[in-house]
Amino acid sequence: LNFDVPSARLVESLLRFKGKYSGPISKAIISMPENTLEAIACNRLACSCLLDPIFDSFTEVPKDSLRMLMRQFKGKFSNLAKNLVGSYLVLKMFEVADLTGKKTVVSEISNANCGSVGYLSRLEATKGGRLILSKCMVERFGRDPREWENLIQKRVKPKEMLEE
Repeated sequence: LNFDVPSARLVESLLRFKGKYSGPISKAIISMPENTLEAIACNRLACSCLLDPIFDSFTEVPKDSLRMLMRQFKGKFSNLAKNLVGSYLVLKMFEVADLTGKKTVVSEISNANCGSVGYLSRLEATKGGRLILSKCMVERFGRDPREWENLIQKRVKPKEMLEE
């Protein structure tokens, strides 16, 4: 993908600041074909300008847009996790996802580890991959999904209380 820097930055500005355009623009980005979204997620400029603002907490993007984007990336989290830029997007998606979304992300990465020889070592070779393995507790999920779920719920409760 080729991106014009000024145009990408313009879209980023429209997404990041409160206004009537952030919702429609985010929905337009989310409705792109899955292969295009995956290419955007792996491109540093495109990801930082088009996808990152959607997951930032201060951005006024509807929650249903976040859920739609999570659905668009379903089945692609393990590929994104291997990519330098994509791995940071996976972490952002994991942070904003509900428990079901978090479980989807981690189970895909954990299952890819079981199905592909050397997948875990490829993740450990990059900073983003190591962050995913530690923050998402992929190994713990592989050992005991119920224990992983309990730990995630313990993390989420204090955040919810602070938001109230």
